Amino acid sequence: MAQLVGASALSIYKWESGQVTPRAAQLEKIMSVRKIGKREAVARLQAE
Repeated sequence: MAQLVGASALSIYKWESGQVTPRAAQLEKIMSVRKIGKREAVARLQAE
């Protein structure tokens, strides 16, 4: 998830634990990543 969103694993952890909230631009990326399937996610990770 962190690679797809362009954030660190620590940032993802802090968002999930409620310590901080993602910025607006990051929220848009999260929403777009949640809409893709597993195959698309794998393809995006391999393209990087």
